[in-house]
Amino acid sequence: MKFLYLQKWVDDHEYDETLRAFDTSLQKLQMDYVDLYLVYWTFKEWNNAHGISTIPKSSSKLRLKENFDCLLFNLSADDVIFIDSFNENFRICDDPASMF
Repeated sequence: MKFLYLQKWVDDHEYDETLRAFDTSLQKLQMDYVDLYLVYWTFKEWNNAHGISTIPKSSSKLRLKENFDCLLFNLSADDVIFIDSFNENFRICDDPASMF
């Protein structure tokens, strides 16, 4: 038994881009389905400012160190307020704050 999965490129965040990337991958692989399609995005320094723990994933020691080095970066309070104003109330998954 074989299990086929695809992982979305980091550049393809928008809905239409994600669907287009999925279709392109299927065409390149000459497949009409996959078992799993991974959709993720990179770690945001903004999470730290809100006390949200993000677990970076990597199999490379150098990349893992780079991921954790971003924890040393801090946004100013004004920057956090400014970034918070970008909220469009758009989610692609359940709001974790509403689960508890």
